[in-house]
Amino acid sequence: MAIREGRWDCPQCGNQGNRGSELKCPACGRVRAEEVQFYAAEDAAEVTDEAALARAKAGADWICEFCGATTPADQKRCRGCSADRTEKRRAVKELLDRPEAPAPAPKKKSKAGLVLAGIGLLAIAGGLLLCRAKEASMTLAGVSWERTVEVEKYTTVVEEHWRDRLPEGARILSTERKLERTDKVQTGTRPVTKTVEEKVQTGTKKVKVGKKDLGNGYFEDLFKEEPVYETRQRTVTEDEPVYREDPVYADWCRYEIDKWVKDRVEKASGSDKSPDWPAVSATDKQRPGKKVETYRALFKDADGEEHEWTPKLDEWQRLEVGRKYNVVTRLGSVQGLAAAE
Repeated sequence: MAIREGRWDCPQCGNQGNRGSELKCPACGRVRAEEVQFYAAEDAAEVTDEAALARAKAGADWICEFCGATTPADQKRCRGCSADRTEKRRAVKELLDRPEAPAPAPKKKSKAGLVLAGIGLLAIAGGLLLCRAKEASMTLAGVSWERTVEVEKYTTVVEEHWRDRLPEGARILSTERKLERTDKVQTGTRPVTKTVEEKVQTGTKKVKVGKKDLGNGYFEDLFKEEPVYETRQRTVTEDEPVYREDPVYADWCRYEIDKWVKDRVEKASGSDKSPDWPAVSATDKQRPGKKVETYRALFKDADGEEHEWTPKLDEWQRLEVGRKYNVVTRLGSVQGLAAAE
C-alpha cells in the first residue's frame, strides 16, 4: 500500500501546507495541537524513505491531556510540555473517494440542425403569442337560446347478437352458426437454437477507492479488488411452444325485443331572456328522454366584428343587451368575461 505525506495548516499564524511530519509550525513555532486536521494533496509523492515509512506505520500520534499537543507514537514525552505519554490518540479514519458520474458527451449539431432548431423555437414562440388570451371591450349585441327534448317511444325492434349475450325479454327469430373466435391450444414444443451474450468474470483488478488518515500526518492509499468481466457469446437450445388454432362456433341470433327508442326531437328557441322547454305530449307509448339546453351571447367589438359565446345558464341570465363587457378571447374564440366596465 502506498503511503503519502499529508499537510496541515497552522491555526495560530495561518501558515498553510505544513508537512504532516512537522510537529511545530515552521513559521511561528507553535506545537501541532489536537484540533489540527491533516489533508492529503492530490499530487503528493509516495513516501520511500525508510525512517519516514517506519514513523507512518508506528501508529497514530498521542494527545497530551495537559497541553493538547500531539506527539509521535514512539515518543514517551509530550513535545509541548514534556508530560508523560497518555493513551489518548488521534483518530484513524478512512476517506473514501466519491465516484463521479461521467459527464454525457455533448452532441454535435450540424448547421442544418441548428437552423431547424432555431426555426422550431421561433415557431413555438409565435404559437405561444397567438395562444395568449386577449381582453377587449365589446358590446353585447344580442342573446339567444335553444332547448331540445328527445321523445322516446316504446316499440318492437329487431337486433342481432350472440345467444349467450341476448338481453332479457329477447324473442329469437332465427339463428345461424358462426365463427365466434379462435383459441390457441399448445400441442407441444420444438427445439430452437439461439445465440446469447453473457458477462463472464475473467479476473480482478485493484482499484484505488480512497485513502486512510493514519493520524500522524501520513496517509495510506486504499484499494479494493474489483472483478473484471468480458462479454462472451454462447449457443443455447431452448424449447419453444407450438400452438394450433381451434375455431369456436356459436349461435348468432336475430331477435326482436320491446324497448324504448328515440323517436323524434322537440325543439324550442328564442332571442329573448325567457327560455322554456318544448311541450311534449306523453302517452303510454311515449315519454320524454334526454334534454339539451344551449345559450348564446353575441358580442361586437370596436371594428364591428362579431364574437359568439356559449355560457352557462346562470352567466347568460346576468347579461344585459347593449351593455359593454371586457371579453376574453383566445385564438378568436370567447373564453369568458373579465370585470365589466
